[in-house]
Amino acid sequence: MESVDVASQVPASSYQAMARPKLRSGDRLVNTGVWLLRSERAKAFLDLIWDQESRIDHGWWEQMAALDLLGFDEEGGVAGPSEWLDRTSWLSDEWNSLEWMDGLLTCRIRHYSARSNEYRAARMAVDLAAMNGERTAWFKDLVWRRSQPEYRRRRWRNWAPVQFVRKVRNKIRYEIRKLHHRMA
Repeated sequence: MESVDVASQVPASSYQAMARPKLRSGDRLVNTGVWLLRSERAKAFLDLIWDQESRIDHGWWEQMAALDLLGFDEEGGVAGPSEWLDRTSWLSDEWNSLEWMDGLLTCRIRHYSARSNEYRAARMAVDLAAMNGERTAWFKDLVWRRSQPEYRRRRWRNWAPVQFVRKVRNKIRYEIRKLHHRMA
């Protein structure tokens, strides 16, 4: 992937740009995980976020305060008009790929949201191997995934390719039995 300065993706008229990752449902979140700011207007916006004490106990308080000021609800839907939304730009999906949702898609920034530092370090090692073109990157990813409890608990038997292989295998067994009965 060719190197690109993220600042070049923000129109000159915008005082800020942030990501709006797309959920599997098609809805989009507003996310301050990747967030570019410039100008005095941005400084005033940050000062207002800092003053939002109603969100101070939320795990993502700065993001929730930004959503409130931009006129969005917690799910990223428009809750009302906002003077701060004017001159806000949205970055394309390549700039903030949520790992838990997108997996190992090609992207510029993979966002490991709500994860421990140990988890992030392990996943970044896999990302680096893939970026460096290591042929074993997929294997490192597989080994790592199988070591994680949330991946081990998946019900692979319900995964469509597994079901297809099972059907083909059963069909072959059936045909072999049928052939044996004819020959006997």
